[in-house]
Amino acid sequence: MFILLVSINVKAQENSDTLVYHTETVYNNIIKADIFSPLAGMIAFAYERSFNNTLSGQIEVRGSANGIILTPELRVYLSILNAPQGVFVAPWIRIGKGISLFQRDSNFGGGICVGVQTVKKRIAISAFIGPAIYAGSGKRSATVLRGGVFLGYAF
Repeated sequence: MFILLVSINVKAQENSDTLVYHTETVYNNIIKADIFSPLAGMIAFAYERSFNNTLSGQIEVRGSANGIILTPELRVYLSILNAPQGVFVAPWIRIGKGISLFQRDSNFGGGICVGVQTVKKRIAISAFIGPAIYAGSGKRSATVLRGGVFLGYAF
């Protein structure tokens, strides 16, 4: 009887293995850095956390000698891959505080971006672009394009 139960269990395991088509570890957290921000005299780091298969949240911190900017965003992944991978659409807001020689300046902005992110062997690469609207305390506003390329580590 024991041998019969063991052989049925082994046979069931063999059959269930054939049903597994693809297994890949999904990492829910990514820390990353914007690889082009040093060209503009800034540094930028971001942390992204997956909430479920299609949603994640990201907070970006960008800074220079002139001030600091925080950019929270909500990413909606549109691809068949689990978040945080694939094509995404992300509404975001930006809150900044700058210091110049003559005045303190605060700014606020927002927009939406479209991008793609891939994670292979814990290395994440993310690129995005989209329209942005900014308004500052000095009666200035601008409509520009926001974009970036981030390189990161998934865990």
